[in-house]
Amino acid sequence: MFSYHTKNSACSIVLAVCLFILAFVSSVTLQQPVIPAEEPLPPAAEGPSTTAEFKIPQALLLVQDETHNAETIDRTILFPYGEPRSETAEEHILQVPFMDQSAYPTGCESVSTVMLLQYYDIDMDVDTFIDNYLETHDYYTIGSTLYAVHPADAFIGDPRSNTGFGCYSPVIYRALGKCLPESFEVEDVSGQSLEDLCHRYIDLGHPVLVWATMHMWATSNGFSWHIPGSSETFTWLNNEHCLVLVGYDSEYYYFNDPLSSSAPTAYARELVERRYAELGMQALVVHP
Repeated sequence: MFSYHTKNSACSIVLAVCLFILAFVSSVTLQQPVIPAEEPLPPAAEGPSTTAEFKIPQALLLVQDETHNAETIDRTILFPYGEPRSETAEEHILQVPFMDQSAYPTGCESVSTVMLLQYYDIDMDVDTFIDNYLETHDYYTIGSTLYAVHPADAFIGDPRSNTGFGCYSPVIYRALGKCLPESFEVEDVSGQSLEDLCHRYIDLGHPVLVWATMHMWATSNGFSWHIPGSSETFTWLNNEHCLVLVGYDSEYYYFNDPLSSSAPTAYARELVERRYAELGMQALVVHP
């Protein structure tokens, strides 16, 4: 049988132990790591996301035309639309009409393309572009298997829906080929570095349509699907995004980003270069 003093001492020991545990838990809670600002955990990606085998996009089926080479462009016809960069300028940013994609949750490619067209005073709105020029294709399931075309063949889903996926540059290349006036042409400049694109086009007053990621977040595993009529399986890259490169300086690339509320949006050069590479260095330019 315990005496009063013995029980009192025991209670004191238990209380001390409890206070120690509480202090330890509190210190651990206060010292939780903070996710770096550069790599936040992304919310819902542009296109539904799930865990699937990761695959860097291969064989984008880009149109290769030797006549569409940056070195063959007659630069004397490029100046009317934007001021060329001064040799002493620290930055060069083109004034491209801006619009956001709030009415087109997964329509970044279409909205960015229309911004590019409006820069050249080409009469086009997003709905007309989607309805008359953009190739689209629905995805579907048979049993538990998802089917869809390659994103180089068509926009997958509906750009007006938050359940759409997106498309790659060949789809927009073909759409531009159908809607541009005869005095203009679209050039596939995929594979060129962002710095080269700036010197070859931005410096001469021409914005560039590029594929990178939403808010420059990292890509991640996305849905995998079977391509109808073939044995090929494709894996979507989450956070895929299309935006308009409008300028640069020594630290940043500047964009008309349809996910932003205004323009231009600045992103650190090294970060943009990583995301651009992750999406296969896809880029298009329009010029007279």
